[in-house]
Amino acid sequence: MLAEAPTIEGDYLGIVSDAWLEETLLEQQLLTSNLLHHFGPEKGVPQIDLITTLDSAANLSYGRKAEKWGHEVGVRVVPHFFGDDFEAAGSIEYELGPHNDVDHMLAFLPSWTWEGQLAIRHAMPAHKDVDGVTLRQKVPRLVPATAEAMQISAERIAGRQLQEMGRIGVIGYGERTLKPLVERIMRDRQIKPAVLLQSKDEIKALQRGKFVDEIKACDTVFTAVPVGGLLTAERVRPGQIIIDVGYGIHPETEEACGNVDPSVFTLGGLVKATAFRRGVGPITVAITVGRAIDARMEKLGIDKPTALALAA
Repeated sequence: MLAEAPTIEGDYLGIVSDAWLEETLLEQQLLTSNLLHHFGPEKGVPQIDLITTLDSAANLSYGRKAEKWGHEVGVRVVPHFFGDDFEAAGSIEYELGPHNDVDHMLAFLPSWTWEGQLAIRHAMPAHKDVDGVTLRQKVPRLVPATAEAMQISAERIAGRQLQEMGRIGVIGYGERTLKPLVERIMRDRQIKPAVLLQSKDEIKALQRGKFVDEIKACDTVFTAVPVGGLLTAERVRPGQIIIDVGYGIHPETEEACGNVDPSVFTLGGLVKATAFRRGVGPITVAITVGRAIDARMEKLGIDKPTALALAA
């Protein structure tokens, strides 16, 4: 059962993704219970490894959520902290990558240096890369967890099709966030955003007050940039639907938050159709952990319908 579609009347509606998360939690618990029952703890427990070199508030928060969700559904989530990018790259390539127990890996980027980030992306094996950062594939993987979560936010949480979302604005850049959404969802459905701000210069211009009228004229806004509190109360209007998948540090409070400034939540009539006030955290975690489960089942030669049938 999907969450009911929010309306544009009344106050900020908050979290509306509980139904999807509950269904996903139960399904993953069934799958891992079946794996554990038939293959034992040595082979039947999926594992995802988290690689961190930069212990930012966002990375630490995501790691905690992943460990908590993994514990709930029976997936082993193993965090690894490296103080050096190249040390992390070496561990990925020669230790974690070849290790049979590791089903998937998630490398938190950006890291310390551009060169180090490239080393990590080169080291990440394609078959264990959970969100498409690897450079070992000729064709970049355009189905990362963040893009999938945005699709869920747009169609399942908001409860309506993109064609019915009116004038659409997109704020974001990067291969793993807005670009997959625009290319894989909007173009497939022949939808062209009325406003598309995707370069870093355009985002900086928005911070200085440019493009505000264009954004306020949109009925639905997708936003995913690493800038906390980007959309202040002066840059949005009551009645807008905002799909917020951004995450960053607020310039004034220095606390982690989404692209939507917390002051916006007091605007009557604004619907923020997102899984979490600081971005897509829970949904992204659920999808990420789910990929580790899928990889373990594939490794053991069992498909999801069969596993669910056996669990039932």
